[in-house]
Amino acid sequence: MNPYSIPQITLPRELSAWTRNAMHLAEIWTAAPQVIAHRVQRMMMAGPQPVAGDRREFIRMGQEKVEAFAESMAAMSWRLVQAQQAFVLAWMQQGMRMMMSPLAAWTGGTRHSMPRPSAALMHQLVASGLRPVHRRVTANAKRLAAVPPQRTTNFKG
Repeated sequence: MNPYSIPQITLPRELSAWTRNAMHLAEIWTAAPQVIAHRVQRMMMAGPQPVAGDRREFIRMGQEKVEAFAESMAAMSWRLVQAQQAFVLAWMQQGMRMMMSPLAAWTGGTRHSMPRPSAALMHQLVASGLRPVHRRVTANAKRLAAVPPQRTTNFKG
């Protein structure tokens, strides 16, 4: 080994997955206020009678929130169904092991325990819930940053 080389640090798989989730959450935390500020400023400049482009953006705001929430819940629900199926399969396999060696099961000779939710399952559940929100918020931040709010109104007062 070269004494001048920089050591490579490898994180455990679960930790690196949680780190990825934390990075997505940090990106959401920084992008969401930018999107909110842009849209509120646009609402204030539009006044009581916004033009068609502003109305489309305001409608899009609500639709995106509902769609992101629905996608997030669907992804997390699907991940929980997969986890439940894996748990039932492991439970059935444990039952088969106990049936194959009943003496070991009665005397406590088996080292098999019932499956428990793992850290990997938890980070996958969080990741599947964050993914749709992260995708929409960061896309909106990029899209809205390219277009500065302009004073557009139909108000004649």
